[in-house]
Amino acid sequence: MRRSGSSARTGDTAAVVGLGVAAARSGDVAAAEVWYRAAADRGDVDAMFSLSALHQGARRASGGGTGPSPPARPTP
Repeated sequence: MRRSGSSARTGDTAAVVGLGVAAARSGDVAAAEVWYRAAADRGDVDAMFSLSALHQGARRASGGGTGPSPPARPTP
């Protein structure tokens, strides 16, 4: 993990996402959000996806957002 932390400090967004993944797996959702948001703010799409999934999981856990999802594309 030390290497990921060093890489994260130098701006390697993959390392930052990796720290988010590690935090999420350990159950530290707040830390995962901080790491994912840091990488997402730098334009990392994997971080954006992970941040979205993290928020969706939190919404479902709190009883919100359990309805049907909107269609992916409008029908022509």
